[in-house]
Amino acid sequence: MMLEGFDIDVHSHVSVASIADRYYQDEGVYRGVCELRGLPRDFIAQANVGGRVMMQGNKKHRFLSNSENMYARIADLDAVSLYPSAQVRLMNELGGILMGKPKVWSKDIDLSMVDGYFIKIQQLP
Repeated sequence: MMLEGFDIDVHSHVSVASIADRYYQDEGVYRGVCELRGLPRDFIAQANVGGRVMMQGNKKHRFLSNSENMYARIADLDAVSLYPSAQVRLMNELGGILMGKPKVWSKDIDLSMVDGYFIKIQQLP
């Protein structure tokens, strides 16, 4: 089905994410996006922290730390991929994918005039 409908051989890919990436490449989604390698890629990869989770019924639950069966009542499952929802949020809330060649920050760059930036900060105690 994927081979006939999208000309993508699923046996050539190791994951659903790699199939989606191939589809995006074929459809031109990354047109104008700079591919990063080496130090810039390693630096930006460090910014990818966290994620989203959902509890039963999408409601808040409170577990007391002194409860004997605290861990028995929590099922930590990745039943559904949240990557699609992250992609929708990226497009709708954050304005899309950053385009063009990245620039190294200097004091002359006004951060309010750029589409996005990655910086490393040190949090002092």
